[in-house]
Amino acid sequence: MSTTSSVLSSAPSLSAVALPFLVRRAAVLGAGTMGSRIAAHLANAGIPTPQKKQRKGRLKQGVCGSVFGRGMSFEEQCRNAALLGVQVIDLVEPDRWATIEKYGLKPNMIPGGGQLANGVNDEANHAKIEQEFRTKLPLCAK
Repeated sequence: MSTTSSVLSSAPSLSAVALPFLVRRAAVLGAGTMGSRIAAHLANAGIPTPQKKQRKGRLKQGVCGSVFGRGMSFEEQCRNAALLGVQVIDLVEPDRWATIEKYGLKPNMIPGGGQLANGVNDEANHAKIEQEFRTKLPLCAK
């Protein structure tokens, strides 16, 4: 038996260690990748997650839909983002901006420009990307 196998076989089972408990409220410090996902899961479970009031001159917090995980509707994502104190949602097409604004949020970035494998790094894509930006940029100015 390998060392890893012997360590794992001698470890207590998770059910023997973890006791269930009720979470009534929580606070999450930091809104990076991990903090924003933890806060999103708490909000999705209906657990109040207080946020400190934004201080003047500080960056406003934003998220993109991926922090809420799969299976959550865009409407639910916007609702939970607002509950978490988020200010903006990134990388959303204009046809969804009304839903964002319904929850007091603002769209921050519009998707476009290709992806890493087929973006502006390849000159062959420039004409297509330019046309996409010429269509989308006037929408952003509104």
